[in-house]
Amino acid sequence: MEKRNIEATREALLQAAGRLMTVCSDPSEVTSRAITKEAGVNLAMINYCFGSREALLFEVFSRLQHEAEQQNPVFRSIVQSEMPPKRSREAEEEFLRKYPKKAAWLKKRLDQYASAVCGRERIRSSALRLFCVIREYLLKAGELTGLGEDVFMLYLEETRELLSGKSGAADKIPERKRIYTEQLAMPNFPSVLLGRFVPGEYMGEDAPAGSESMICGTAGSCGLAEGRVRVLTSPEDSEALEKGEILVVPAANIGWIRVFPKIAALVTDVGAPLSHAVIVARELGIPAVVNCGSASQRLKTGDRVCVDGSNGKVFLRDTHS
Repeated sequence: MEKRNIEATREALLQAAGRLMTVCSDPSEVTSRAITKEAGVNLAMINYCFGSREALLFEVFSRLQHEAEQQNPVFRSIVQSEMPPKRSREAEEEFLRKYPKKAAWLKKRLDQYASAVCGRERIRSSALRLFCVIREYLLKAGELTGLGEDVFMLYLEETRELLSGKSGAADKIPERKRIYTEQLAMPNFPSVLLGRFVPGEYMGEDAPAGSESMICGTAGSCGLAEGRVRVLTSPEDSEALEKGEILVVPAANIGWIRVFPKIAALVTDVGAPLSHAVIVARELGIPAVVNCGSASQRLKTGDRVCVDGSNGKVFLRDTHS
């Protein structure tokens, strides 16, 4: 079969599966026979082009997710933002002024680094998709067993046992929920633990020192930035974030990275200089102060602050009444 025909058949199968996935409420209804009938090709072509129906559906899911991201206003704001950051361009221009003969060498190194960063993010994105699949599986298990979201208090193997008819694991849920609620109310734990650590005895006395007008943390990404604070607790609320604001969050995981091109600086309650979000902040030239202890509680949306990412300090300039 010619390569051109294979590509055409692949595309026909992808489009057919995509149409079916948008009209079927249950992915199990998107069968191989239904896909090939919709595409007008032989049943064997799914295995020939993709290896399996599951591989085809995963590629369709990735395509649909990409299309959804393109329509997302947050995603569009990232694409339209200034990339690379001004500081990165200035550093490149300064290097070329000093070493003009190394222009080709620098371009090669920057291209290699950019490729490595893209590869790293693709791996993390794929891992997140895997967690999304597991979450859907657990939610369905909670629906079938009547546990609802309490199913998240079980290990995966315990969930399988529950689905097979063994109900013993469900008896552990009340105690686990009690422990979870207790630990959720505790202060942020220290970044470094020495010796035996008992969570119930820790009351946050090792939090970074500071004053009424200054919050101390750990230097994450160098630079100075001043602006209005936006305190958020979930990436789902990031549409409220305006360009040039200081993002203050309890912790910055991979879900926050999509809004980084909009922010002037990053401040977190917990974290370390080698955490993923802080590394990305350095790559984008965004000042960051991490491990501030209770910044998301002390600062309010609308406060004006100065973030000193080089020295790990946040200075309160004006409070929002």
